[in-house]
Amino acid sequence: GDNMAGFAELSLPKHAFIAGLPIVLKYAEVLKEDGSVDMAFCTPNCNCSSINCAIQTDTFIPPDKTEGRVTFSPTFTYHGYRYVQLENIASLYTPTSSDLVGIFLHTDVPLTGNVSFPHSPILNRIQKAIVQTQLSNLHFHPTDCPQREKRGWTGDAQFTSRQASLNFDVTLLYGQWLQTMIDHDDVGCAL
Repeated sequence: GDNMAGFAELSLPKHAFIAGLPIVLKYAEVLKEDGSVDMAFCTPNCNCSSINCAIQTDTFIPPDKTEGRVTFSPTFTYHGYRYVQLENIASLYTPTSSDLVGIFLHTDVPLTGNVSFPHSPILNRIQKAIVQTQLSNLHFHPTDCPQREKRGWTGDAQFTSRQASLNFDVTLLYGQWLQTMIDHDDVGCAL
């Protein structure tokens, strides 16, 4: 039920595949009224441009000959999502909850903070959401949001750096990220 950054690991038996069709996984944060994922989620009066649309898909081509279950997880990518929609599954196959596992992916930063509010369940839920959001936006460098803007924007990292340091030891992560920016500037000047 939580938004997160990562991907889904899919494991299906042979009879779940339709011969000749790839399995498509579509990721989104919200659903349309019909229950399908809404990858082009926009606020009212918003023009859905490439910057505010999150067309996140993984495509898996099942092997022709297989026995038992086939497991698929993407490489070299991650998505920001809450929901995953499977397409091209055999109509007679009903997926089970164990067929699809959400993998939460982020930079391994040590949790150092212990922020809690003993008498406020709502503040504790907010703190949990803050930690989840911060982790979802740490992928070698701080990012703006894991579903649309993965390149990182220094403004968001600047505004959230103090808060992030209350929850995590980000010294090494931020140091490496700043060094990457310095290296990039040096290369840019040399060109």
